[in-house]
Formats: sequence, C-alpha cells, structure tokens
Amino acid sequence: MKTFEEICEILKGTDEITLLEQLDISSEEIVEKFRDLIEDKLEFFQQDLEDEEDDDS
Repeated sequence: MKTFEEICEILKGTDEITLLEQLDISSEEIVEKFRDLIEDKLEFFQQDLEDEEDDDS
C-alpha cells in the first residue's frame, strides 16, 4: 500500500480538473482558499470579467 507522501507525489502529476473532481472541491472552496492570489491578480480578473460582460451584451 502506498504511503500518504507517495500518493501526494502521484497526484502532483494529475491534471487539475481530474484532481479537483476527485477531491470534490467546488469553485467556492477554491476562491476561499486562494483569496490572496485572486487579490494579487485583481486587475486581470477585473479586465477579464469586464470583457466577458461586454461579450454578453
């Protein structure tokens, strides 16, 4: 049986979508855990979301 550390190493090679699905992690959980990174990239998200709103118009 693999150890916790071995499993973590294997999971590092898993694509992000599959890993999120396997861990049953929601978008809300991601935002709550990474608020600091979102704030660091605030200008990117502001522009991206503005562009998205313009596309919907």
